[in-house]
Amino acid sequence: MRDKIKADYNVHGISHINPGSIQDWSTVEVNKIFDLLEGKPSDLGLSVLESGMINPVRSVSGFMFLSENEFHNCILCRKVDCPNRRAEFEEEEYINSL
Repeated sequence: MRDKIKADYNVHGISHINPGSIQDWSTVEVNKIFDLLEGKPSDLGLSVLESGMINPVRSVSGFMFLSENEFHNCILCRKVDCPNRRAEFEEEEYINSL
């Protein structure tokens, strides 16, 4: 999706943040995003599990926004074995976010 937005709108510096990626935004809040989309996720076969994870697995939700410097919430996440990691964990940034 990121590549399509860049190509279609000729923009750069797209950042993304999603529930569960930062300390103050729990995965169970995915339901709030789905509510904003008024039934469209279920039309696509998506559902939210009790844990806040999305089914089918590897589906994600969140917000994309333009920024001069791309922000990847991965820098705040200590989970090193994530298959979708876009940036290395940064201890100092993590501490500053607390």
